[in-house]
Amino acid sequence: MIVLNTTRLGEDSLIVHGYNEDRGRVSAVLNRTMCRRWASITPLSIIEIQTYGKGEMEKVRDFSHSYLISSIRGDISKTAMAFFTAELLYRTLPQRESDPLLYDFIVTSILLLEESRRNIANFHLWFSVLYLKHMGIAPSPGSESLYNPFSDKEKEFIKICYGAKFEEAMDYVFSSLERNALVESILKYAGYHLGIELRINSAEVFRSVFQNLKK
Repeated sequence: MIVLNTTRLGEDSLIVHGYNEDRGRVSAVLNRTMCRRWASITPLSIIEIQTYGKGEMEKVRDFSHSYLISSIRGDISKTAMAFFTAELLYRTLPQRESDPLLYDFIVTSILLLEESRRNIANFHLWFSVLYLKHMGIAPSPGSESLYNPFSDKEKEFIKICYGAKFEEAMDYVFSSLERNALVESILKYAGYHLGIELRINSAEVFRSVFQNLKK
């Protein structure tokens, strides 16, 4: 399961929200004992969980890490990326059956973030563009789309993302203001096609981390 978010349940329990390869969106309850161990889990952690109980809200009996994401946990830039990406998924993944191709894409992206030793300031942009493509609402780099809020430079970046050139996408030169503008364009575009007002609460924290980052 890919961990997306947690919400408090009462005084001593948590509900963990995630995305599962076999079941799609899932939620399960962590009791007090599990909550103590949960400190090792961060957004985008990939874990195996054992649950018990029936109904929509199962309880977690045990869990283990499928992959160690120590680089994401230990690097403030990568941690910010993880929080943004996890919240985007949490707010936009539909309540539907599993999508193995989408699950594989998300896991592969997490591992790319974990293992990358280059500047990853564009990771969230690259991920968001390809994620929307997997969702069937691919941002169009052309001008024929019904709703296309992207500038010419943003469209050029989108084309690079579609070319599956991760390194080139990471090396594309954006100022901090241009990155922030593209995030807003992507969120407006996604919200338009999903029929929601899409707000990412972690975006402000994310901007503060990267505001002085320059290519």
